[in-house]
Amino acid sequence: MLKVPVLAGIFIAALATPGAQAGTYPEQPIKLVVGWPPGGATDGNARLLAQALGKRLGQSVIVENRPGAGGSIGGAAVAKATPDGYTLAYISSSNVITSLLLKQPSYGAGRDLEPVSLVAAEPLVLLVGASSPTRTLAEFIDQARRKQQGLNYATTGKGGILHLAGAALVRNAGLTAVDVPYKGTSPAMTALMSGQVDFLFGTFSDALPMIQGGRVKALAIAAESRSPLIPDVPTLTEALGQPDAERGTYQAVLAPKGTPQAIVQRLSADIDTVLNDASIRERLADRGVTPVGGPPQVLGQRIESELDQRGRLIGELGIKAN
Repeated sequence: MLKVPVLAGIFIAALATPGAQAGTYPEQPIKLVVGWPPGGATDGNARLLAQALGKRLGQSVIVENRPGAGGSIGGAAVAKATPDGYTLAYISSSNVITSLLLKQPSYGAGRDLEPVSLVAAEPLVLLVGASSPTRTLAEFIDQARRKQQGLNYATTGKGGILHLAGAALVRNAGLTAVDVPYKGTSPAMTALMSGQVDFLFGTFSDALPMIQGGRVKALAIAAESRSPLIPDVPTLTEALGQPDAERGTYQAVLAPKGTPQAIVQRLSADIDTVLNDASIRERLADRGVTPVGGPPQVLGQRIESELDQRGRLIGELGIKAN
């Protein structure tokens, strides 16, 4: 028979495990790590979610920016965190893609992080400078083919979502172009507006104010259908006259692998509730972002699909990290 002190020790140890805390979770503030600098589209959406989710959970959800290496620095930090539900990652598609480019990635989104919720989907927009004489993608391609020295286009890093979209367009249209990496969307957009580069694929929420302000022109949108915010801009499929594999980007919440399923399910359900709130949906829609939600399995399937689709494209184009 076990002695009372031993039984007490077992009881205390059980209470100390993450799973035992699921019933009272959360009991302290939650950290939401964003692998991108403050002020961008991903950061803005993360902060909107954090504020609403904090109210729902009854605890503060604090955004912590850990930018660098295509989102890998922030993702790796969360992968190494204690799996107790108090450190979460807010990622974009680029976080997933980065692991495909490195020989020894610091983490893998499908390996070291637990899917919680697919938060939002966002199209990409093909942009040229406001002074560009082209008005359609067909005109742009025609002029590009006549340009002897070829094109250059801005990206936010080798193998990132914006680079892959640009490289796929160059291949599909039979063009010659050089990618020019910048440290973020803002300097890449500045380069486009100043004429240093010929084109850029930008995320919709970053591009929309520039389009509406007449500072850039949109030639096509990487989405299944046109956006009601820029209804005159055709989809890439319409503009190219051929099916296109580009489907834009997405953002999601993940937790360290091993986080108790009760906590994962609680977070997923509460994020769903937040994303179904009319005011949140309206604020995201105003940015051209579609709230998604759904159970963790939906996000897991999207990550697997992304790794497969982007992995094949990276291999076909021979893209490697710098």
